[in-house]
Amino acid sequence: EIQDLDSLKMTNGQNFKKSFYGTSSYMPGLFGLYAAETVIRYLLKK
Repeated sequence: EIQDLDSLKMTNGQNFKKSFYGTSSYMPGLFGLYAAETVIRYLLKK
């Protein structure tokens, strides 16, 4: 994915870059839980 140049921040290499949009490390796990909930609800209705 090509980054938007306006959303990048240069650093001097000694510290971590600032994220303007934040990271969502919990999203894949949360998506999996919602998918599992949907499948289980579907199977229980059968």
